[in-house]
Amino acid sequence: MNHLAHFFLSGSNNEIKIGNFIADNIPFKAYPDYDIIIRDGFKLHLLIDQYTDNHPIVKQSVRRLHASHHKYAPVILDIIYDHLLANHWSNYSEITLKDYTQSIYSLLLKHETILPEKIRMRLTRMISDNWLMQYQKKEGLRYALKLMERRIKFPADLSSAVDVLYENFDDFNNDFLQFFPDLLEHSSNWLVENGYGEL
Repeated sequence: MNHLAHFFLSGSNNEIKIGNFIADNIPFKAYPDYDIIIRDGFKLHLLIDQYTDNHPIVKQSVRRLHASHHKYAPVILDIIYDHLLANHWSNYSEITLKDYTQSIYSLLLKHETILPEKIRMRLTRMISDNWLMQYQKKEGLRYALKLMERRIKFPADLSSAVDVLYENFDDFNNDFLQFFPDLLEHSSNWLVENGYGEL
């Protein structure tokens, strides 16, 4: 799962959201530098990634992409699943996607000083281009994949995965609709067990 899902699966605690969002950019040796709740956000991020990567339905989705995108299939799928989450948003939240994403941007600006430098450098563009809301659109998905293309060493046409998705939309969509409730329950259980309430 990508940014939108990681924020959503963090529940209502803002520090958990921040930790979950920045986890991939924090080296393990730097964990003690952060507040214990933010470190719990790191743990939740890892839990979500491990559960997702090992779920049989997710593996099925990865196989659908593997023929065209090989080793990049899992990371592309993370963004595709955020696209599908954005399109099914009203199934999972009473807050509109527009209002939710604006609340996330406000949260990130409020905590900007503790964000890793790499994220701070992207934050203005993330907000001005409204990345989280753009996930909902087909061209927004293509844009997100083009951004990823720029960050990898070797040329790769990641954005063509949008065409693979829409040529097989029912299959990917059904995979997501079967998988996401499982992930939602798994994350919610972790939040409850660790004293952060339900999703």
